[in-house]
Amino acid sequence: MDYSPEAKYPLPADGTENWGAILNAFLTALDKGIEYTLIAGEAIAQYDCICIKTDGKMWKAKADSTTTMYLTGFATEAVTLGSSGKLRLLGWIENPSWAWTPGDLLYLSDSVAGGITITPPATNVYPVAVAKTVTKIAIYPSMFYATNHARLHYQDGPSDHQPLGGGVLNHLISLKAGMLPEDSGILKSDVSDAVSKKHNQFHEVTDHYEFKYDDAASSGLVFAYRAGRIRNDNVITDVAGGTVLVADGSTNYVEIDNVGVVSTTTGGFTSGRIGLYSVVAETSIISLVVDKRTPFSF
Repeated sequence: MDYSPEAKYPLPADGTENWGAILNAFLTALDKGIEYTLIAGEAIAQYDCICIKTDGKMWKAKADSTTTMYLTGFATEAVTLGSSGKLRLLGWIENPSWAWTPGDLLYLSDSVAGGITITPPATNVYPVAVAKTVTKIAIYPSMFYATNHARLHYQDGPSDHQPLGGGVLNHLISLKAGMLPEDSGILKSDVSDAVSKKHNQFHEVTDHYEFKYDDAASSGLVFAYRAGRIRNDNVITDVAGGTVLVADGSTNYVEIDNVGVVSTTTGGFTSGRIGLYSVVAETSIISLVVDKRTPFSF
């Protein structure tokens, strides 16, 4: 009998096999997840965490090195050195000797090659699975976290992430915190601080372009803003930070024109200008500032 090249599903010849048994075996295998076949670069035990090195072979994954930290699946069988073996990329895998608590996030071990643990390693913190039952885990390959890491670089800026060995590593996304961002040193229960930190990190990178409200420099009816940058067609203008005077007892609208002049008006934003803030002033002080900035203007 022939088999498919990666997952090794049976490929029966026409009219010569028990189709019911073959279909059942196929669906049972498919239910467990996506599998493919690799040559072992070392002896692999069943249930080992696996990575692929530059030689294209399967090796035991371990969290203490960039060459072994990216889990690509779990070994479904023991494989001897130089032999072909199956690797499960997505789905679930069950080991009768495991004793997880359902919902546990599982990480690559940084001390045991091929091992998983509920304790996040000191560096390269990438959850690779979540416990479905005491003995069964749902596989979550590290490549998804690597993709998300790139997305966070786009959102938060490169200064938000430290390289391997360069201090605290960003924890990226915490599944137990409802998919909210979490940085090292922040407890999962302290979600509000995690969100605030991400917000601040984002603005530290982007404030140069945003005309951020400068609370420290504002006083009385003086509204202060930080530097920013605008584009009018193909002309880009850097605008220095400054101040404008708002009207007392009114809702003021802080806006900028196409040459970079910041001004205020009442009654609403002016057509053809970009709105920055609405500012309420009462009894000679600014009582409320509402951010009206948008990333795009038409």
